[in-house]
Order: sequence, then C-alpha cells, then structure tokens
Amino acid sequence: MTARSLACGLALGALSLGLAPTEAPPPPPRYSLALDVAYGTPPGPERPLRRIVEGLLARLGGSPCFGSVESLPLATPRDLQLIVRLDDFEDVTHNEASISERVSPNSNPIDMASRVVATVSARTGIELRLGSASGEIVRAKHWLAAESWRPQQGEDPHAAAEEEFVEKVVQEVESLACKGGATKLARAIEKARGAR
Repeated sequence: MTARSLACGLALGALSLGLAPTEAPPPPPRYSLALDVAYGTPPGPERPLRRIVEGLLARLGGSPCFGSVESLPLATPRDLQLIVRLDDFEDVTHNEASISERVSPNSNPIDMASRVVATVSARTGIELRLGSASGEIVRAKHWLAAESWRPQQGEDPHAAAEEEFVEKVVQEVESLACKGGATKLARAIEKARGAR
C-alpha cells in the first residue's frame, strides 16, 4: 500500500466514524483600546505625561492584543479602556556634597557635578477596564515608579532620570495590558464579563 492510499484510507475511516478533520482554532480577537493617561494629585509637568502617551500609543498599537489604540477623548466607545494615573509626582534633584564641600576653593567642579542625583517618581496605578472608566476591571496594578540618575561627565541628570522614569512606566503598562498575549487577554476579558 502506498503512502497516498494509506492517507486516503485514514481520512475515509475518520469520516465514517463521524470525526471532522481538525481545523486550526480562530485567532483571538484584537480589541480596540482607549488610552487615558493623566496626573492624579497634585498635577505634574506636561512633558513626561506626553512622552508616556506617545510611548504607549507606539508600543500597544503594534501589539498582538489590540487592533486600534487611541488616546482620549474619543467620540465613540472602545472595547477596553486603559487608565494610567500618576499620583504624588515628584521631580527632585539634590547634591550629595555638603555645602562646605561645594564652596571650598579646593573642590573639583567635575567631582561636584558627579554628586548631583536626580529622582523622578510617582505612585502609579494601571487599570484595564471593559468599555469605559466605570467598566469591570480586567487587570490592575499599583506601584511606586521611581528612577534616579547620577550623571556622567556633561550629562543632565534630570533629563536622564525623566527618560528612565517614562520608559519604566511604559514598560509596566505594556506588560500588564498584553500580558500572556492575545489568548490570555481574551480569557481575562471573558472572566470580567462574567463578573457583571
């Protein structure tokens, strides 16, 4: 018996037993996502907030979980809303050298510059909700996002700390929103819908 006739025989046998040929499962849906990123209390500067929004639009828009990602306000509702809140935002720069060290005629300007440390932090909350801000929570996380930076020669410690802070927030939000891929997200959404 040839391999071809054997394959035909197996297929006919499966049909006679009422077994349908196996089909690949349909791909998981890709959801529309509304992105709502804002300060809580007190409000902070515009630049880090804008950069977080830009980073999330770029990364989540290219993820397997979402077919579209738009920043609020929106004219029409979306499948999911991703809410990011930054509370108690702080942007602090301090010098580890004492005042006497800084004013000393023997102080080295390069050494003094390297002892400036910038820290950017905020209590950060992420909520992925069904449909709207009042929809059921699909996933959530709250943590203190804090990044510090000690400058290298000629570097702006504040700009570097802000960049690290923005990147950390974007990474955490991206990870939570599409954690486990589209299939796990679909399961989490169905579970949240069942809780209604």
